[in-house]
Amino acid sequence: MKYDWTPHEAWSTTGAVVLGSTAVFVAFTLFCTLALPVARATALAVGILGGLPLWVAAMAYALLSDGPLRTWGGLLGACAVLLGLSACAHFLL
Repeated sequence: MKYDWTPHEAWSTTGAVVLGSTAVFVAFTLFCTLALPVARATALAVGILGGLPLWVAAMAYALLSDGPLRTWGGLLGACAVLLGLSACAHFLL
């Protein structure tokens, strides 16, 4: 196992698979927790269980995309949209 990654390797597609897809998963879980009109525990469970297939899809997107810049752009864009919707749900609902 490699422990001394260069910055290019750490922030390339492999880093996007690990970090970017996790950010999308967390943002989706937060969105479900804040936006769903059910109890917080139920919304959290729906967010986690519904976010797992999204997490796998985000990892697959990150592995199959053309380059690291497009990968990070897509994943962080999805994360920004979900966080924006979470903020709207928090302040409007």
